[in-house]
Amino acid sequence: MSGYYLAARQLEFFRGRRNSGPNTDSLADALAIAQHHDAVTGTEKQHVANDYSKQLSIGYKKAEDLVSSSLAWLIESPLLTTCQNTCPLLNINCCPASEVDLVQGKNLFTTL
Repeated sequence: MSGYYLAARQLEFFRGRRNSGPNTDSLADALAIAQHHDAVTGTEKQHVANDYSKQLSIGYKKAEDLVSSSLAWLIESPLLTTCQNTCPLLNINCCPASEVDLVQGKNLFTTL
């Protein structure tokens, strides 16, 4: 999740950080909380562990929206939307930006 956060953060600032809309703040907060000593050692109560997971999931979804819109912006296509069936537990990658014809002279590079 930390790697995904760093990639999303780079896209966020490359495009230009906005005051409204999707951003990486929620994921950053959730990752910070997940570094708490109880989370790292596993000594937290179950309801607290559930909350950590919930916060990470919410942060991931908001970052995913940001990544999708940033990729659409990079290839100048307003028609791209987030793949609504993406589930990180299924190990499925959906990148609509990689599935469209790019404008003349544009390139899209992906790294996994």
